[in-house]
Amino acid sequence: MNEFFVHAGWLYTKVYQNDFFFFDLWTIVHCWSGFILFLALKSLRVKNPFPVQLTILFLYELMEILFTYFALHIFKPETIKDQFTDIFIGMVGAMIGNAILKSTSLKNIIHVKNLKIFLAFLTAITYSFLWVGFYHYSYNVELFNTPGINIGAFAFWTAGVFFTIRFYEKLKNLKLWKRLLILWGVYLTGLFIVEFFGFIVFLLAYSLRWHKVGKYLIILY
Repeated sequence: MNEFFVHAGWLYTKVYQNDFFFFDLWTIVHCWSGFILFLALKSLRVKNPFPVQLTILFLYELMEILFTYFALHIFKPETIKDQFTDIFIGMVGAMIGNAILKSTSLKNIIHVKNLKIFLAFLTAITYSFLWVGFYHYSYNVELFNTPGINIGAFAFWTAGVFFTIRFYEKLKNLKLWKRLLILWGVYLTGLFIVEFFGFIVFLLAYSLRWHKVGKYLIILY
C-alpha cells in the first residue's frame, strides 16, 4: 500500500453522501485550506481573489485527475461529485474568510478580542485534528471509538489546546521564563489529573502502548 494512504487513510472516512454532495474528513481539510488560501490572497492584495481562488482550486482538482491518470497513486481516484464538492467547500472557506475580514476592525477593541479568541480556537482545532487523526487514537473501550478520527480525543485535545493558549495570553505581563514555567506547571498538573482519572478510575487507555502503561499504573495503585 502507498505510504501516503497508510498515514492519511483516515481522511477518506465518509461522513455523508447523497446524489449531489459528498462529505468526508478531507472536506474539512478543503474548507480549512480554502479559508487560509483566501486570507493569503487578500494579504498579497490580489485583485478579485474569488475568481483567482476558484481557478487555483480547479487546477488542483485537475492535478489530482492527472496523477490518477498517470497511475502515480498519490491520491485515491475521485468521482466528479467528489471533485465538485471539494471546489465548492474550498469556496465556502473563502466566503468564511471574507465574512470575518469584513466584520472585523482592528481599531475596535471588542473585535480584536473576538479575533484573538477565534484564532486560538482555529489553532486548537487544527492542531487537534492533525494530531488525533495521524496518531490514530483508539481506546480499549470500543464505545469511545469512532471511524476515521476519534471524536472524544479530538474534543479533549481541542479544549486543552484552546485553554492552554488562552491561559498563556493571560500571563502576558510576566517575563517569558515565568510564563513558560507557570504554563508548563499548570499543563502537566492538568494532564496528570486527566490521565489519572482515565487510567485508574475509568480504566480507559488509548493505543496498545498506553494500554500497557495503564495496566502498570493500576498495578502500582
